[in-house]
Amino acid sequence: MLAAPLAVVATLWAAVAVAQGAPESAPPKARAVRVAPQVADVLTPLWRRPVVRTGLQRKLSDSLSTPAISGRHQRVLVGTGEGLIYALHSRDGSTLWRRSYRAPMVSGATLYELPPPKGEARGREVMVLGASDGVLLAVDVLSGALVWKAALDFEVTAAPTFADGKLLVTSESNQVVALEAATGKILWAQSRPSRLGLTMQGHGRATVAGGQVFGSFSDGFAMAMSLETGQIAWARPLSLRSGSFIDADATPVVADGRVFVASLTDGIYALTAEGGETVWHHPVADVVSLVHTGPILFAADTQGHVYLLDPHTGALRNQVHLGARPLGGLVDLGDAVALTAGPLGLVLLSPTTGKPLGSQSLGGLPGGELAVQGGLVAHLSRSGHVMLWQHEADAPGQS
Repeated sequence: MLAAPLAVVATLWAAVAVAQGAPESAPPKARAVRVAPQVADVLTPLWRRPVVRTGLQRKLSDSLSTPAISGRHQRVLVGTGEGLIYALHSRDGSTLWRRSYRAPMVSGATLYELPPPKGEARGREVMVLGASDGVLLAVDVLSGALVWKAALDFEVTAAPTFADGKLLVTSESNQVVALEAATGKILWAQSRPSRLGLTMQGHGRATVAGGQVFGSFSDGFAMAMSLETGQIAWARPLSLRSGSFIDADATPVVADGRVFVASLTDGIYALTAEGGETVWHHPVADVVSLVHTGPILFAADTQGHVYLLDPHTGALRNQVHLGARPLGGLVDLGDAVALTAGPLGLVLLSPTTGKPLGSQSLGGLPGGELAVQGGLVAHLSRSGHVMLWQHEADAPGQS
């Protein structure tokens, strides 16, 4: 096994990563993986398999999308940098279907269910994801058949958000578009002015709560819109500075009537969901990911730090330095907070103290975000390896 140290505030801790074998040739099969004991206390690895070609056959394109997990059909769905869309069996990683497209898949995948036809109990389950040419593809989860496609005037890199029969899609050029989930028809669009200065690559998803859509943008603004019509309820700056890198790139988090957002330059804000007024402000820079666990608001920045804040007051509870970057999106597993951290791969933190619990290599640098559904956790590395874990708290026979 390989050792990968993590530097923690006032604590020395060593993370143990997985030893990787030689790369497989296509078409590969899923393979068993070894895991650090600390990680196995929370996550049990089920399988790992590459979904891109290796060696001279591989196209020079990273895989950056986020998988989706279908509990209904027992499969993991993922798009790759080679323009392939896979449905893999969640039991063993075997290929159930594969679909090809002319451009790399770059957004996270989102699953939703269409209304059932008359006389049937359940509707069709659909996956939607975006390609680098600005096309949004919706495919049938069971068969891989194309349901619809929509050409947008921007590249979709953040996973669409599904709510009330609509898909909310955001762009790096500060657009929010609502589409009819059944057909891909555009219902409304809103936007903020595009930034002329330098901005961070990447942006947050739209968040829906209480009939409103919340977004944060590269011009440093946060905004609330009506889910039904797109009408702006409020918009407010998180930074009044000029120049570059004033982005608000973290996906907004809504809890207890508050919206938590983050400006790269000016820090984390708790705003009222109704009017956007400031409840509190904590001036920590470079934050790109937030997750609310209930008693703690976790925030991850571009420099390898994770901050633990009191969601009611904004007071700093703890700070952890992982010594690796970039950090991927934070995910609340209940008994741990998970994220990706550069060459460390998957990292688990205590949900109360932030202390690292363990880490595991991903067979390459992290790609998209972690996907969580029904006790399963999935990830696609940049090199095209899909990994699937069972969350022990949700394993059969456990409460």
